[in-house]
Amino acid sequence: LYSIFSSILIINGFYNLSKLISKNTSIFFLENYSVSGKLISFFLVINFFSIILYNFFLIFGVNEFYLKLIVIIIILIGFYQPSGYWIIIRKYFLTNSMSKLLLLIIFGYFLISLFPISDPDSLDYHLTVPYLSLLNEKIFIEKEWFTSQLSGAGEALIILGLTINAYKFSSILQFIGLFSIVIAILNLKNYKLNFHLESKILICLAILCIPSFLFLTFTAKPQLFSIASNFIAFLMTFYILPFEKNKKRL
Repeated sequence: LYSIFSSILIINGFYNLSKLISKNTSIFFLENYSVSGKLISFFLVINFFSIILYNFFLIFGVNEFYLKLIVIIIILIGFYQPSGYWIIIRKYFLTNSMSKLLLLIIFGYFLISLFPISDPDSLDYHLTVPYLSLLNEKIFIEKEWFTSQLSGAGEALIILGLTINAYKFSSILQFIGLFSIVIAILNLKNYKLNFHLESKILICLAILCIPSFLFLTFTAKPQLFSIASNFIAFLMTFYILPFEKNKKRL
């Protein structure tokens, strides 16, 4: 329970941090601070943070004390306004029977993300490289250990969670990536394409029925979160930014 609760607080801390940054800078230029804007800022912040963190580890090494300090700050930020998820659930998943079915499937995915991580890739290097990096105070990459050379920014985030024994951080983060795809589709608004809510729910149900997502949800592989990042970037480029530009012209 500690690992689950601390992992959720870390993710919520990143989410609240992205909201604070986007409200006080001109980087995120969506006219209305909508759910889409919050998702875009969340993915930008967490991906940018992971890249900076990984490069910092490569140059200066892994210092567990300072990492714990960073995680504690993020967790404290995570306590700020934690009730936003209920607003999202009430808005999108309690409107009709189809939306309730969608919520049930998503809850099933959340339970799956809590399963023990047992896939070969995660046990080989996705979890092992971060664990050994904490012990050796540097990114543990060996010439003879070929798969360790595949580690990157995703493993830097796992190191962040392991500093406080949040072993479920990586798998819950994969669930958040899948959940973000669903929220982005349900919140999609475009001046050319006017999808009804039922159509959006059917699209989400089709996505959740992809078999590989079941496997990726309870692993430490960062693929599902990367898929969500690419999907959010695609929506922003082709469906969100042109809509914002059209509204400004009007």
